[in-house]
Amino acid sequence: MKRKNDINGIIKAFIFIGFSAFYAYALVTGKVRQYVHPRIDPYLIFSSVVMWVIAGLYILEHIRNKKPKDHLAKSNYRVYLFYIIPLIMAFAFQPRAINTSNSSIVVGSADPSNTATQSTDVSQNTGVNELDDTEEAEDTSIELKEGVIVMDEEHFYSDMNEIYANPSKYVGLPIEVIGAVFKDESQFGKDEFVPSRNLMTCCAADTVSIGLLCQYKDTDQLEVGSWVRVRGTVELSDFNGESMPIIKVTSVEATEKPIEDFIYPY
Repeated sequence: MKRKNDINGIIKAFIFIGFSAFYAYALVTGKVRQYVHPRIDPYLIFSSVVMWVIAGLYILEHIRNKKPKDHLAKSNYRVYLFYIIPLIMAFAFQPRAINTSNSSIVVGSADPSNTATQSTDVSQNTGVNELDDTEEAEDTSIELKEGVIVMDEEHFYSDMNEIYANPSKYVGLPIEVIGAVFKDESQFGKDEFVPSRNLMTCCAADTVSIGLLCQYKDTDQLEVGSWVRVRGTVELSDFNGESMPIIKVTSVEATEKPIEDFIYPY
């Protein structure tokens, strides 16, 4: 009796190889940063390896398992399109960077457990770093660089929360921050903007823009979405009836977009 191999296993194997290859491609090229937090990388590496192993098992089974033609199960190969089409799309379409000018923003302490549900929230949200009475409080003071608060990628989130939690400690201190210009005519004054950064807690779905409100007399000359280096001093100002720390800007200069587009709470 003539024999014929069932190709279901081979199709499944190539699907697993395809997704494994996409994970590896995203990791090697750095495009994975547009999708997930760096702490997810080990899981992606593990998944990529496991998928290769599963694919190998399917291929091995295909080689060993030769069934009589009369006993071949009739397969609906169209079901594989539900996996093949997304796989093709994953390679064909490049991840699109978040457009800061069109996104919402949080001005104030940003709680990483709550960023997915926040929108244009400019109210002060202090208490994010408050500890339970039974826990020992840690010193969260900002480490100054030559007397200046420098909110770089590593310290942007923690410095911002610390300033909002303990504004009196930092009023009058010089500060420097790099961010993309964000304006909101419905919320901000004509002389106000935010040098914002995109905060990712887990993945692109929970990304939100955060930053300190700035007062600058030439705000109208700043292009929304442009990257700037802001220098100024930390001051207290009334915003929507509440006292909150802001940056009183002394200078703004254009700068290059950072290589790392996102910042992370941990």
